[in-house]
Formats: sequence, structure tokens, C-alpha cells
Amino acid sequence: MNQIPDDGVSNDPQTQRWHLDRRIPVAQLTFIGLQCLAMVWWAAKMDSRVEILEHGFASVPARLETVARLEVKVDYLSQQLAEVRTAAQAQLDDLKKAIGEINKHH
Repeated sequence: MNQIPDDGVSNDPQTQRWHLDRRIPVAQLTFIGLQCLAMVWWAAKMDSRVEILEHGFASVPARLETVARLEVKVDYLSQQLAEVRTAAQAQLDDLKKAIGEINKHH
């Protein structure tokens, strides 16, 4: 009869199931478990950082709108200040001229 050569792989369902062997050291299992826990902790921390950044980015459009309004107000105030300076300089020139006229007559 033809026999199938034994290649070390069994088709028996009992031997194909996954099982834990005593040949695996406890330290290695512990290390792998700690690595898994560290990975879950890192992922949770990364999730919270992303959430904080998303919250920060959500407020950017409102801040940009506020900055735009403030720029308009600053431009308006700069224009008003220039007008006040011009008017004050004109009054100062008139006052100097009046004082000069008074000094000529005395």
C-alpha cells in the first residue's frame, strides 16, 4: 500500500489545537504580558493626546474670527489716533501763531 510520509504535521484534531507547553519559561510569558499591557497603555495615552489636539483645533476658527475683528478695530483706532494727532498739531500751530502775534504787539 501507499503510505503518506510522516512530515511531522498531523491531521489529528487533538494535536492541531493550540496549547501551552511547559517549555515556555514563565519569565517570557510575563514579559510578553507586560509588553501587551504597555502597548494598551500607550494606545490609550495616544488617544487622549489626539482628543486634546482635536479639541484645540476645533477652537481655531473662532480664534481666527476674533483676531480678524481685532485687526479691524486696531486699524480703526490707528486711523482715529492719526486724526487726533493732526487736529492737535493744527491747534498747537494756531496757538503758537497767536502767542507770536501777542508777543509782537507788546
